[in-house]
Parts: sequence; C-alpha cells; structure tokens
Amino acid sequence: MVKAHYNDSTRVVLHRGDYGVNIPRRHTGMSGIKKQGPWYKIPQLLNALRYYLTPKDDEVLEYDPFQLRVFSNRQYVKYGEKFYIESLKQDKNLGRRLSTNDMDIDAFKYVLAQVPAVRTVDFVGRGEPLLNPDIFEMIDTVAEYNQAYTSLTTTGMLLDKHGDDLLDSGLNQLVVRCYGHRPSAFHAMSGLEALNFPEIEKNLRHFVKKWKSRKSTLEVVLQMTVDVHSFRDIPDMLTFAQKMGVNALWVDNYLSPSGDEASERSLYDDYEPVKEFLAEVMGNFAADARATGSDFNLKLPVLLSRDMSESRNCSDPYTVLSVDGDCTVLPCSRQMIYQMPGNILADFKEELLDPDKAGKIWDEDFWNNPMYQWMRQVHTPPEAVLGENPYPVPNPCQHCPKNVGN
Repeated sequence: MVKAHYNDSTRVVLHRGDYGVNIPRRHTGMSGIKKQGPWYKIPQLLNALRYYLTPKDDEVLEYDPFQLRVFSNRQYVKYGEKFYIESLKQDKNLGRRLSTNDMDIDAFKYVLAQVPAVRTVDFVGRGEPLLNPDIFEMIDTVAEYNQAYTSLTTTGMLLDKHGDDLLDSGLNQLVVRCYGHRPSAFHAMSGLEALNFPEIEKNLRHFVKKWKSRKSTLEVVLQMTVDVHSFRDIPDMLTFAQKMGVNALWVDNYLSPSGDEASERSLYDDYEPVKEFLAEVMGNFAADARATGSDFNLKLPVLLSRDMSESRNCSDPYTVLSVDGDCTVLPCSRQMIYQMPGNILADFKEELLDPDKAGKIWDEDFWNNPMYQWMRQVHTPPEAVLGENPYPVPNPCQHCPKNVGN
C-alpha cells in the first residue's frame, strides 16, 4: 500500500472485486481490530517527523496521512422538504453524496487498519453522524486501536436522544454546528427553517447541564457562520456560547453552497471594515481572557481573497485522507472535488483512474493515487515551481478558506 507504514502487521489487502456493499469479514479476516499496543504513539510521532522533513513539492509521499475524515452516512435529520430541494439545486455534489452507502463498523475497521499512524479521526459530513447505528462502536474502535483524537460534528437535533451515549463514549470533541445564536441567524446562514433552532438550543442546554454534572473531559464546541451582513453579530454569538458554558466558539466564513462559485455574501480581505472589526473582537476577547483567566477558545472567520486563482496553500493533499461509506478516498476534506479534469488525467497514468471516479481505500497505493498526486502538484508552493505551474487551481479551491494560507 503506502510506502511508509509503521505497523504493517495490521494492514489488510483487498482487491477490487472483493468489496460489496460493505467489506465482509470473510475477506478481511477481522473479527475485531488488532490493538497497536502501548507504543501506539511512536508511529504517530515518526509519521509527523517524516511529514515535517518532506519537501512540499513532492507529489509521492513516504509517510501516512495525519488525519482521517469519515463521512459516515448520507442521512439527514428531517429539516423539511424545502431543505432537500434547495440543497440539491445549489450543491451539484450533494446527490452524489446522498447516493453513497453508510459507513458500517466492518468497513471502518478496514479503513482504520490502512492508516495505523493517523492522529485524528473526524466523523463529519453533510449528513448527521448520530443517525449511523455503528457510530459509537467506531469511536470506541479508535480508542482501542491507537487512541487517535476523535471529533464528531452534529446538528444538535439528536443531542437529547444520544447525550448519554456521547458522554459514555471515548469521544474527545463534540462540535455542534448550530449556524447562529438565534432562529433568524440560523435560517440566514443555513437556509434551514428557523423553527429548528429552538429545539437545537433546548437540546444543547440540557446536554451541557448533564456534561457538567458528570465532569466530563469531552470538549464541546459551537460552530456558527457569518456573512458580510451579519459579521457584527460575533460578540453576541460569543456571549451566547460563553453563557451556554461550552469550551469554544468557531465562527466560519459564509461560503457559496455550490463550491464552484464565489458568493458576494462571503467575507473578503479587501473589505477594511471587516478586518478592523475582527481585530477589535479578538483584541477585546484576549484582554478579557487575560483578566478572567478564562481558557475559552475563539476562532474567527478566515477571510477569502477576491482572486485565488494562483493560491496554492491547502495542506489537505499532504495530511488528510477523506473516506465515505463506499470507501472512496478524496484529497479534499470538504468533498468538493470528486474527479480530475480529463485533459490532466492523462499526465497521471490514465489507466489507474476513471475520470469520473476517485480512488478506493483498497487500491494498491491509495495515498499516492493519481488524484492525490494531481492535487499535490496543484498545491505545490509557488517558490518550488520552476516557471509557471501547469496545473490550474480548481474552482472549489479558489473559494475555500483552507487555501488562504494564513
């Protein structure tokens, strides 16, 4: 598989024909997953060292991915018919994501065995991970296998049902994507019906009360979004999060749902009032934290540039393995890029990759497949390219905060 694996005894090899809807145990030979033992941190540390020593202009890597992002399922909490109709209109990749299978525990164990040196495992996606019946067994499997840091992003709609399960699990971080601090902000940033927000808020308050009473070490984060019309709401969002009693607030920049297009609602770095306001917010927050000794964490939105056609700063192709329930692997952690342009595909051994399909986790060298190599070439730092980079920056990368470079 990948050239530098530090625990090959755990690795299992499959061939294309072996995979059905889910990976059967008769093919993997895994009734469970093999522990790495008390030395589990050594592969992770060695992997980190190799990453920092590797030039960022290499398209073929000798180390394993750092981060595993698991798009666990296609199911949503029922937000209402309007949500599905509008989402399908706006996001050309949503139908593809909704057509994938759910990740099950056997497939997840197989995936995890392929990346023994992974340091973080994020359960994310457009769907609701808490609807996956195997989600808590997956979390526990990570803790048993190599104790990688686990994070799960939820809508908050099911916190009432699964609050105890979350607190009893080995999960390290829970991110509640609530979009805003009141119903109108929730609707404006998500496009979802405002009537969902009171239920999310009620569930969150109940969960936080239980979380505190149990003195859980789980980190709880609220994730909200602002645009050019609402960025001045950030202080109120911060007050909401702090009164709620969580550990952190992450504020995202509003992005176009299509991924391929810019949005005039996004925050750009050429708009001085935004830059000045964010600097003031962070300055006041830092001063308050020093005065009170608070360890609350605040992340402010990453500002986009108007022209990112030559921005080549994303580290995902060098660090992240994203995988869905069909065991499709992608170099884009947001699942915005599913295929290579046909004219470029020929540069990367065309016979290895169908232009309409990304690689699979069972491929011989999934971490260095043509799509990963292409994305690494795209994001080769400008100073490492002799002359003009022949690979244009894909449209989704031109409107993505992960490619800003700060």
